[in-house]
Amino acid sequence: MKGVVTDSATAEPLIGANVFLMGTSLGSATNIEGEYHISRIPAGTYDVKISYVGYKPKILQVTIQNNRTLVLDVPLVADVIEGTEITITAQAVGQVAAINQQLSSNTIVNVVSEEKIQELPDANAAESIGRLPGVSLIRSGGEANKVILRGLSGKYLSVTVDGVRLPATDALERGLDLSTISQSSLAGIELYKALTPDKDADAIAGSINLVTKKAPEVRDLRFVSKGGYNGIMDSFGQYDFSLKYGERFFDNLLGVQVNGNIERKIRSNERIDISYSTTGENQSDYFIGDLELEFTDEIRYRKGAGLILDINTPDEGNIKLNTTFSTTTRDYLVHSRNYPVTEASVAYIFRDREQTIDIFSSALTGENNLFGLNTN
Repeated sequence: MKGVVTDSATAEPLIGANVFLMGTSLGSATNIEGEYHISRIPAGTYDVKISYVGYKPKILQVTIQNNRTLVLDVPLVADVIEGTEITITAQAVGQVAAINQQLSSNTIVNVVSEEKIQELPDANAAESIGRLPGVSLIRSGGEANKVILRGLSGKYLSVTVDGVRLPATDALERGLDLSTISQSSLAGIELYKALTPDKDADAIAGSINLVTKKAPEVRDLRFVSKGGYNGIMDSFGQYDFSLKYGERFFDNLLGVQVNGNIERKIRSNERIDISYSTTGENQSDYFIGDLELEFTDEIRYRKGAGLILDINTPDEGNIKLNTTFSTTTRDYLVHSRNYPVTEASVAYIFRDREQTIDIFSSALTGENNLFGLNTN
């Protein structure tokens, strides 16, 4: 038995809906396309219950015959509960689907919907994944670039796109740099924290699946533009443009999706590194032994493009061809100055370390600081 569970008002697929035969242990949950499949059902008559959070459950009686596949498509009606008026936005509706997918999963999984990804101002895919519980991030130049699950090294993590594993980007390790992937090209993120038989056995920390959808039956054209201001460089020269197009052709036989993105971000930063030495009989007097000022002038470019072709087969299956290109370029120049200080050259020795920091910090700020930059 197989079919699709949809919203009766919008005909949108419902992700993670529960479909099971009452009185048996047979059942399934719908995938990202709203499709379910239950196999090896003995012949007979059954009551099938279809449920989804926020919708009225439906019970249907079906008759299963030997060597025949029953196709049962079920539209569900949104449940109405009398109470305080609540406005459900498009983002909230999308996250409801993600919550249902988590509830119906047979393993520990966290899901981020496409609507949630678009709402968050994340710099890249790694930043979006970092919002999930149990995830730590390794950053470079102010952006996350690698993911750590459950405190284990990145070499124990696998990253896939629609179940197809991505190769490592490190020369000597199995880690993957996710900063090259723009979150605007994704239809969802699935984070699995426990292995099941269909997962790679070497991913003991867990696995991340970057999800793409089938092309929609109705043409979908979406263009998003963003800007930003950088206070250090006093510049509005930041932008983020993304384009997504999807449509089906030849009586819904062939689906075509094209996406692209181009970004320019200012990642300039300032750093003050101070080391301390001690003096006196009890080594209780502190003075600055070395002072280093560093300013990094960095522009980061990210661009990518993708093409997805999917073909519906006569047996209700789907063949998907997915090709993706993503790259990040860092153009930076580092300025640094070092001021070694000896004990003999210190005019005042401060017993309070915080007092020393305050005095030197105030000397390095304002219009007359060494680099002429805003170091507040």
